[in-house]
Amino acid sequence: MVSGGVVFESVLGIDYHTSLLIVASVTIIYTLFGGFLAVSWTDVVQGSVMMLALLLVPTFALAEVGGLSASFDEIRSIDPNLLDIFRGVSVIGIIGSLAWGLGYFGQPHIIVRFMAMRTARDAKPAAGLV
Repeated sequence: MVSGGVVFESVLGIDYHTSLLIVASVTIIYTLFGGFLAVSWTDVVQGSVMMLALLLVPTFALAEVGGLSASFDEIRSIDPNLLDIFRGVSVIGIIGSLAWGLGYFGQPHIIVRFMAMRTARDAKPAAGLV
């Protein structure tokens, strides 16, 4: 809410406290009328945008530099060792990288979704296990 107030203040020139009240009001109204379903749909849209960006940004970046082989040639010209994916890697490093990518099971945004379930039987379908 604070960041929303700052954005409104700097972009629209509205007083910070007024901006904060606007952001809080919109959030409360959005939650009251849309509830948890609206939040879930927002998560779907945000996830889709991130997935699209994850696919498009590398595609356009590779196209800009002349393709995958041109990228590898440029990297090789800087330092050939940069293309050795096993250089300086340990088992602990691999496990750490996997843990970083997968996250941990107690993340607040995941826990909240499970806390919102009506019964414990809803957990399997929500997790995609059914």
